[in-house]
Amino acid sequence: MRLSAIRSLLAGLLLLLFTTPVWAANAFVQSAQTTTGNVALGTVAVAFVSNVTAGNLIAVGITWYNDPITLSSVTDTLGNTYTVVQTVNIALAQRYATAYAKNILGGANTVTATFSLATAIFRGIIVHEVSGADTTAPLDKNAGQVQTAPGTGANAVTSGAVVSTTDGQYLFGFTAEGAGVSTTITQGTGYTLRQRTQSSTTTEEQASEDQIQATAASIAATFTIGTDTEMGTLILTFKAAGAAAATPQRTLIGVGQ
Repeated sequence: MRLSAIRSLLAGLLLLLFTTPVWAANAFVQSAQTTTGNVALGTVAVAFVSNVTAGNLIAVGITWYNDPITLSSVTDTLGNTYTVVQTVNIALAQRYATAYAKNILGGANTVTATFSLATAIFRGIIVHEVSGADTTAPLDKNAGQVQTAPGTGANAVTSGAVVSTTDGQYLFGFTAEGAGVSTTITQGTGYTLRQRTQSSTTTEEQASEDQIQATAASIAATFTIGTDTEMGTLILTFKAAGAAAATPQRTLIGVGQ
């Protein structure tokens, strides 16, 4: 057997033994937001600027005022199913929530949060479209809290930490001001700011951020504010779509090569 044939045979065996899985990667696609002032209504809605893509994921952050009003549902014009993950608040104050829809239908899309009473004020909603997320069970971890006076130090506004379980997760961070104090919101270390509402009036101030966490580890959604005030902050972490084994390639060695 010639040397070239032996090399081809060895290469084929290596391909069979060491097949590299192909992973889908999470990625940010687009985002949008809406905020309202002291106007009572039972919903808050936001439209994506561009059509969303079938199979992607939508992450949602919502805020509203008037205890004991609760979040009844999250829906959209495409008929996607949303899971409300978490709601945090302190008594008689602003409320904050997160939700998501997996493996969505594609097209023009408006996302609506509906409340238990039509008297909700200072409403806000932010949505992110994410590609590459797991389509069956994407949510890994979530956390959230209200801080009445977190301070103005770097990353002082925080959701509290979670420990992700897989590499390459998409991290969605959401925060909103809850005491009617105008403040400057900036993203946390390692995050990209996607949406921000800054106002000198009593319009709800909110922001969102994200990052792809290359390696699973403890992580929190963090923000920095310019004026100390009440902040509600939440995090959702989403797994990337699972590995798909590459098709093995075999090198056939003919007799007499």
